[in-house]
Formats: sequence, C-alpha cells, structure tokens
Amino acid sequence: LNSLALAHLELGNLDQALELYRRAARLSPEDPLPVEKTAQIYKQTGRDEEAVEYSMRAAELYFSQRDAEKAINNWTRVIRLAPENIDAHARLAEVYEKLGRTPQAITEHIAVAALQQHAGMTDEARKSGEYALALNPKNKEALQAMAMLQAFKALPKPVRQGGVSGPLRLQPASPSPRPRKQ
Repeated sequence: LNSLALAHLELGNLDQALELYRRAARLSPEDPLPVEKTAQIYKQTGRDEEAVEYSMRAAELYFSQRDAEKAINNWTRVIRLAPENIDAHARLAEVYEKLGRTPQAITEHIAVAALQQHAGMTDEARKSGEYALALNPKNKEALQAMAMLQAFKALPKPVRQGGVSGPLRLQPASPSPRPRKQ
C-alpha cells in the first residue's frame, strides 16, 4: 500500500495517495511512514489542522522507535503550522534536552513558558523559564526570559515560520517607543 500510495503521490493523484496512506496506517498502526505521508499530503492541500494531528502522531511513533531526528522533523512541522501548539514545543524541548542540544532545548522551554504565560498559567510559565535557565545559567535568551517573567512582562509568543526550516525563533519583543529629539 505504501508503494502504491507513493506512486499516486508522485503522479499527483493526492486523493488516491491520501486514501492509500490512511489505509496503510490503519493496517499497520505502529508504522510512522504512512502517518507522516498523510500529514504531508494534508499540509500540501492546505488542511493544516489534519496535518498537525497526523504530524503529532507520526512524531510519537518515530520517537517510540527511537528515531529522534524524524520525530523532531514532525514536531517542527507542527510548530511551523501551529506555532502555539504547546505539546509540540514541550516534546521538542524534552527531546533536545535528551540529545544534549541545550540551546534548542532552552528555546523550546522558553516557547512553552511564553504560551503558558499567555494562557494565564503564570506559575507554570515561571517554572518553565526557571527550568530553561537551569539548563544553562549563562544563556542570554533564558536570562532575558526570566527577567521578563519576574518583571511580569509578556514574553513574545512563537511566530509562524513561512517554509523556513531550522530552530524556532521567538518574535522580538516590541521595543519601547523612543522619545523624538527636538
């Protein structure tokens, strides 16, 4: 089914490919490939909500098979489509930390803190910020985030990245207006 679905995909028959990948996913629920391909087709056809759902499933399946890079790729797809998906940011933070990718883990923990803060979960946001800072007490991003949290200033929410791959970046905080010289 996967091979037939791929053939349809390459021919541009997205509806047939989607149906075959979904059937393959039902027949082999532990196989992340058809789930991931389903997510990619949904993304390609502008069905972002379904793409997010299937990418999350694919990421968890890949992670359960100890394929961290493919799991990361799927969680990254989720945050590109839905930057406020706290579960994807939290999972990325956890995996980056386990892989020793401390700067990326810190970025994701801060994203989690920002989303928690904007959801009114201030205690949880502070804990996430403290955790990010504990990973590297000299990290400028974590120091800045904690200073903002302690000053009760809003952390910037993660922003949607248009087709750009790579680590998530938080949108810059809006600068304070400068007085004009007269």
